[in-house]
Amino acid sequence: MKTLTIDAPAKLNLFLKVLRKRPDHYHDIFSLFHKIDLSDKLTFRSNNSSECRIISKIPKFPKGSKNLIVKAFRLLKEKTHFEGGISVRITKNIPIAGGLGGGSSDGAATLIAVNQLFKLKLSLKQLQKLSLSLGADLPFFLNPAGSALVSGIGEKVRPLKKKLSFFFLIIPFPKGLLTRHVYNGLNLTPQVTGVRISNFSSEWLKLERLRNCLKNDLMPVAFGLYPLMRKVYETAERAGYSVAQTGSGPTLFVVHSDKNPLLKLRKILLDSFGLKTIVTKSI
Repeated sequence: MKTLTIDAPAKLNLFLKVLRKRPDHYHDIFSLFHKIDLSDKLTFRSNNSSECRIISKIPKFPKGSKNLIVKAFRLLKEKTHFEGGISVRITKNIPIAGGLGGGSSDGAATLIAVNQLFKLKLSLKQLQKLSLSLGADLPFFLNPAGSALVSGIGEKVRPLKKKLSFFFLIIPFPKGLLTRHVYNGLNLTPQVTGVRISNFSSEWLKLERLRNCLKNDLMPVAFGLYPLMRKVYETAERAGYSVAQTGSGPTLFVVHSDKNPLLKLRKILLDSFGLKTIVTKSI
């Protein structure tokens, strides 16, 4: 038996533009994905079975066929017909269903682990192509870059050469939002304008410029479905912080070049709303 431990990081959408709805019911997006050091820890152990067994202390954590860890294992089993199985012990630190990509990151980590443990010798491009059938965010998590411009449904990943370095306050909310409900509530217009790749430069990676592009087209819909998010957003803005939503929510994040101001806001949100927040930083 062989063992491999992988940290599966969360991601933030520093901006998210929804361009159009496709005939296949997916949406074309344009977004800046950014990995942060909030991560799940997965320990993979190969064995002589033919299945994937998940070990977790979280009571409601899905361990069956709906879990992307299991789906990723079965996908490679189907495509390569390798012999053997795995057990996966997961320490879950990324909030579930919060727009932080935790499930996708876990799935991507599984593809990497199975590829290594069973010496499948699949290239990064091959893994990325296969991963798209599991979820639109997986190609990004398979890329070693910390940040990337992502377009299409998530399959087009353009890594940024310049490293971003910021601190973040992650504000998860206890009530979940279904991604399909948020996207279905979006009113897309025929003419779409937004950030163009040709105009995106390293200048946008400075905090004062980044603040101007912290926009998420899904945020108004999420606020309508979850009014508490709007109240927290307005509280942070009034206090002078740069705040936005990641993914389809229900998670807000605040970005700053210094950790200390985020600790002050953390106390404000705990005292005012009873919300538990997470301070993290760029990878």
